[in-house]
Amino acid sequence: MRKRTLPVFLYSWVVNTLALLVASNLINGIQNDTFSGLITASFILSLLHAFLRPVLFVLSIPFLLITLGLFTAIINATLLYWVGSLVKTFHVGGFLPAIFGAILVSVINLVCDFLFSPKEISGKMIFRRKSSRKNRKRDPSEGKGPIIDV
Repeated sequence: MRKRTLPVFLYSWVVNTLALLVASNLINGIQNDTFSGLITASFILSLLHAFLRPVLFVLSIPFLLITLGLFTAIINATLLYWVGSLVKTFHVGGFLPAIFGAILVSVINLVCDFLFSPKEISGKMIFRRKSSRKNRKRDPSEGKGPIIDV
């Protein structure tokens, strides 16, 4: 369980804002009229990703298994399309632009998580080789995260 959820949510909000800005500039059918509308849309998208997306994933497990996870793009596109209908200054012109926008937003989120993710967001594991007891020295990082002994 994450200890600090507010910084994680703020990070998600900033990355979603960047991703929606890129999507609105690159994809025909997605546009924002004002910057405040973009901020609002990214905030709502972050809320939907935090609360509604896990429920939709659980409800669509059979579709996710049959399509080998490609149904995730449909779930993300649906959420993006809903955001376009909720925010008056952010427009999604149909489901096809929503699919392309959802894929682009997912790729940008993946790249930003890989490059800039704070420590509590990234699930980094430390792999350590198990040594014999007599040669074992006390590791200063011991007890500070998930470690898999090999």
